[in-house]
Amino acid sequence: MAATQSNMSGNIVLGAHSKITQFPHSAFLSIHIYTCGASILNQALLLTAAHCVYDNKDPEKYTAFVGHNIRQKGSQYAVLKLTVHENFDSKLITNDIALLRLNKNLKFGRNVARVILLPDPPYDEEAFVAGWGVTEIDGMISDCLMHASQKVYKRNACVLIGVKKVPRGTICGEHKDKKGHPEQGDSGSALVVRGYIQIGIVSYNRPDVSTTNVVYTDTGYFYKWIKENSRKLYCSKRTG
Repeated sequence: MAATQSNMSGNIVLGAHSKITQFPHSAFLSIHIYTCGASILNQALLLTAAHCVYDNKDPEKYTAFVGHNIRQKGSQYAVLKLTVHENFDSKLITNDIALLRLNKNLKFGRNVARVILLPDPPYDEEAFVAGWGVTEIDGMISDCLMHASQKVYKRNACVLIGVKKVPRGTICGEHKDKKGHPEQGDSGSALVVRGYIQIGIVSYNRPDVSTTNVVYTDTGYFYKWIKENSRKLYCSKRTG
């Protein structure tokens, strides 16, 4: 996770190996000395967590990889610009959402595809999260894409799995057997239903509460922000 998270951490522990065709929207972000995940919004934009990029706003520090389940074997892209939510709080981890603009357009195909965003997505379906983060409690980072299923709880129901006082604009998730879950290095990765509808972004968990309960940024809640800022970032004049 990024340094802004303090006691909150955000990789797929005890997950299953994934084929990139299962999660073609997944992008691996190398950011200076740490890593995160992201999802593909369109040919030029990635969606990720604000805490992944807040401390490093220099686009030259970023490299994105897509199209392969081995994290740095995919097609490589530089980042031109980024947009962090204007009300992101690095201490409370609120409004944890950001956009990245790539230096060139992605080539869509079987291994590279975009997510679909909805203002009111189906939260009550089985969801999956995939990433290249920590795979075991011992902290080993995975070179291979891993995934785990998640049962999703809306913000007001997070208390049912022991997560209290979560910020507005979030949802919670947990593996039904309390096994597979995101961990360090998975921050920014997409939580999806039906394989392509994104409903969340890995934000953090609270180890003092439970290592398996995860808080996700709710993409339905931020649908308008994503739409407006994607347009601005995509249509802005290219620099660099």
